[in-house]
Amino acid sequence: MSKPLEICIIIDERIGENSILHGILDKISIPPNTNVSYFKIEDTSRPKWLRNITSIFIKLGFMPKRFFSYYISKIGLEGELKNIDILICRNGQSSFLAQAYQTRYGRTFTICWHRPSGFPKSSKFFDVIIRYNKKSLKSDSTATSTIFETSPIFPVKINRKDMVISGVQFLKKNKLQSTGVTRWALFLGGNCTEYQYSESDIIDLTSSMKKLSVSLGIRWLITTSPRTPETWPNIITNSLGEHIDYLVDYQTTPESVVPSYLEICDVVCATEDSATMVCECIAAAKKTIVITTKENQKNFNPNGYYGQIVNSLVEENYVQHCMFNDLHTTNQHDFNSCDIYDIRMGELEQILTKKYLTYTSLKNK
Repeated sequence: MSKPLEICIIIDERIGENSILHGILDKISIPPNTNVSYFKIEDTSRPKWLRNITSIFIKLGFMPKRFFSYYISKIGLEGELKNIDILICRNGQSSFLAQAYQTRYGRTFTICWHRPSGFPKSSKFFDVIIRYNKKSLKSDSTATSTIFETSPIFPVKINRKDMVISGVQFLKKNKLQSTGVTRWALFLGGNCTEYQYSESDIIDLTSSMKKLSVSLGIRWLITTSPRTPETWPNIITNSLGEHIDYLVDYQTTPESVVPSYLEICDVVCATEDSATMVCECIAAAKKTIVITTKENQKNFNPNGYYGQIVNSLVEENYVQHCMFNDLHTTNQHDFNSCDIYDIRMGELEQILTKKYLTYTSLKNK
């Protein structure tokens, strides 16, 4: 019996980005005899000199064992990082660790989401680089890397069969009516570099949500996130009260409800600050409304990262876009089905599989 295939995913504090890494794993055709391990980089400050010395070793192509052990301990990793067959990472510290690992233990098949640290010089460490580019839907190559450009959707892991099971169990567990009810889900992000929210914003949003409930009889499934302001759950409860079917305050009682919500809701509303969350809604073939505030819209950069994503999603009819206080005026219409998403992700799966087969055949020669 052959030894199990060892896959390592380097994750960090960003839940959305980790969802994409799992989505990439989902697109690799791998044998059932596989072990998947996770190494989490802690979001802590680390001395600049440590990265500088690590960079020197990477450039020299030599990484002393003792120094590598010291380096991974300083970025918060626990356990032994070696004997990996497939490595999945994202840009920044995660991709830098992938380079350090390969300098120490030799090349392994490596996939990176977004532009890896030190690119394009670092491209020799990466077999496939997956990145967002509004203007391009093509695949390209450097000397060693295949670059897969995806617009406007990201690879995320959504299993529609699991969604059905999860939704049925959720309804039964919480004694919720399964038929004859119109439910909308609300996925709330929160403050980040590009987006800032105030208490008046959630008041505007819940007021608009209540108007929808009163006029259309809509019941709400709501979940916050680690970035959601702490006062929002109470404001939501006080404003919507009887119109809420289920509310998760992620900061106090975290609960994984997204698959269940996506199965039993008719429409999903998601804040603009989480592109990954929006892509999960699209991958689940749900009507999706991306919502934002007037203040954030005023500072909105259409050519920025989020701007390009939101605009392209709207242009290609994947989502609607509206302000918090205008949600009740949104007209429902037909959205693009998930077919285009599936086709695009099918192309990614073909590239990953082909590249991995080529890599293994060359390695075994």
